[in-house]
Amino acid sequence: MPGGLGGTEVTMIVSMKLFATPLPIAVSATLVIQVATLWFAVLLGIIALSIRAKIPQLPSTVCT
Repeated sequence: MPGGLGGTEVTMIVSMKLFATPLPIAVSATLVIQVATLWFAVLLGIIALSIRAKIPQLPSTVCT
């Protein structure tokens, strides 16, 4: 899966459970971390691409 989706979450939750973290807290922490890292970057990329698409292309110049 792209970005390690699925495997990353399972690994994070299992790791927290090994340190006696309650399951609801482990799941919540995993979701917060994923939203704050992976999906925040995806959102920034989408915003940047949409802004770039609205900028007109500059004429290409050939240097001699």
